[in-house]
Amino acid sequence: MALPRWVKWSLAGLAGLMLFAAVLVGAGLWFLSSRIIPNVAVGELLPAVQLASLDGASVEIEGYRGQVVVLDFWSSW
Repeated sequence: MALPRWVKWSLAGLAGLMLFAAVLVGAGLWFLSSRIIPNVAVGELLPAVQLASLDGASVEIEGYRGQVVVLDFWSSW
């Protein structure tokens, strides 16, 4: 059974609207990330960074100066 023309146009409009929203959100995230995350070149010192460990204690990156530090950012979505 074929769908009526108005249903096809409604679905196409909804898909277009969703695509537009995805592009808009992506552009917004790109814009914000370029403002929030400082650019650090190879060989430069990192800015002062303070993070929370798994047990809730505060850890400063300054305490690891001269050592190799690997930061693993992950999520459990």
